[in-house]
Amino acid sequence: MLATIPVPASGNDGEAAVVSQWLIEVGQRVQIGTPLVELETSKSVLVVEATTAGVLLRQLAAEGEEVEVHAPLALVGEPGDEPTSATSLNAPAGGKSGRSDKNVIHPVPTEGDGTDAHPPVRTLFDQEQERRSASVHELVAGQYTARHPEASPKELPPADPNYPASPRARLSAFRRGVPLASLEGSGPGGLITVNDVVAFGRAQDNRARGRRQPQPSQPQPMVRQPLYADLEERKDAVPVSRSEAPEAIRIPVTGARKIVAELMSTSLANSAQLTLHRRADARPLVGLRARLQSSPVVQDSRITYNDLLMFVVSRVAGRHPKLNAHFYWDGIAQFSVVHLGMAVDTPRGLMVPSVKMADSLSLTGLVSAIRLETQSAMAGTLVGATAEEATITVSNLGAFGVEYFTPVLNLPQVAILGIGALSSKMEACELPLSLTFDHRAADGVDAARFLAELVQGVEHIDTLLAN
Repeated sequence: MLATIPVPASGNDGEAAVVSQWLIEVGQRVQIGTPLVELETSKSVLVVEATTAGVLLRQLAAEGEEVEVHAPLALVGEPGDEPTSATSLNAPAGGKSGRSDKNVIHPVPTEGDGTDAHPPVRTLFDQEQERRSASVHELVAGQYTARHPEASPKELPPADPNYPASPRARLSAFRRGVPLASLEGSGPGGLITVNDVVAFGRAQDNRARGRRQPQPSQPQPMVRQPLYADLEERKDAVPVSRSEAPEAIRIPVTGARKIVAELMSTSLANSAQLTLHRRADARPLVGLRARLQSSPVVQDSRITYNDLLMFVVSRVAGRHPKLNAHFYWDGIAQFSVVHLGMAVDTPRGLMVPSVKMADSLSLTGLVSAIRLETQSAMAGTLVGATAEEATITVSNLGAFGVEYFTPVLNLPQVAILGIGALSSKMEACELPLSLTFDHRAADGVDAARFLAELVQGVEHIDTLLAN
């Protein structure tokens, strides 16, 4: 039976995803639960699994293509099965069709032998997919060959396990004609990222410009643009030729970068964000970490300041439901439990994994969960629901020397806490905290009380641990 595999919802209504990598080729047989394709969102990588057993008949989106939620992604069935109507292709089994009948090209009946045989119904969506039927690698091969006529598609640099690269980096390298062997990966385990490809191309361009002989430029005529009627043209003005202007590389806003840009713009444009700043006496925090590192009882001696601060937030946030909340126009969802999100910088960009029920975990349990979610984010194996269900988020830029900043809300969350760098002045040790909240859901005094209790938790963390 032919089945359509749709793009699953990632947690944010209407958030698009990017096809990162197909894991199954057309013609391969799959079982229920077999991973088919990886989708990349702004905060996670989703693995879409087969919902029925059969053969992967069609891939309805190419790698690097942006797809909408619930859009058809793949067809699974038996050889010979083909969609006979718009509904069978465009709607999941048991679901509603997302396209109207106006996109259906109905066959024109002909007079003949009176049989009921008609050519199969083809939709505009079918035609579009046929237009895109050429794989990404074939497209790249054409671009590479255009730049290097002496090379045939068979001579293109293939995917090489000796030079691990993300799908986007591999695609970018192929498009630019850059062999992976010439790149040094900056990602975890030497993974080659898009930034590595761009930096290599920029360096090549700079070297090429250095070898280029400067061409004499023709002086451009001065254009008089007076600010006032009696403004006289300056006699000492020196025209600057366009060839002397600095050059720039235009990076397409696509994939995860595009999704993050849209989410951040939407967040700032559709909420009333306000940030409060405050300092906390961090000497108790520093002392506790020193004792934990030297304690034979604690198995993990690598507990960081960030781990301890995440513990404080997990204990305090649950007592402030106005901040531990999601804002919707039809009602504000206030949570009694804390699903703690954390901003993580990964080779794929910004990811926000979350620790479920963080307020119920011990310190060591919370540290283990943080390690696990961070590793999943770095490896790109986050589960979408885990990444999207945080009730409040923590962003720590202290490692980069930043003190105060203005973190942007991850809608529909109502609050996000920014943590700055520890600073020692004389005998004091201070920790900068920046709390951004949505003024639509909470008032300034609510955020101030929450921030005050966070400061108290940092300054009395021993008592917080004992309770």
